[in-house]
Amino acid sequence: MEPKVVNAVHATAASTGGWWAYPAKGHLCMQSGAGNNWAHGFHGYGPCVRDAALNLIRKEAEACDVLSGFLVLQSMAGGTGAGLGTYVAEALRD
Repeated sequence: MEPKVVNAVHATAASTGGWWAYPAKGHLCMQSGAGNNWAHGFHGYGPCVRDAALNLIRKEAEACDVLSGFLVLQSMAGGTGAGLGTYVAEALRD
């Protein structure tokens, strides 16, 4: 969620020489993360970014020739990755 972290991930991917890249508009950022607080990621950020996150996922799914499912990888330590990741996974299931 933090722009500094997302930009660092994009830069690292770009430094692989084209082996791996993220779409330029395929990410979701806010000014800060959940500070290692699962509940803030789930109950705070989750409802705020639900529509934007699902819209990003929908765009990626529509670009697929065949979509057989989703593989969700997220942080389990708490905070934005775990809380928001769980929220988005539940929204996908619904």
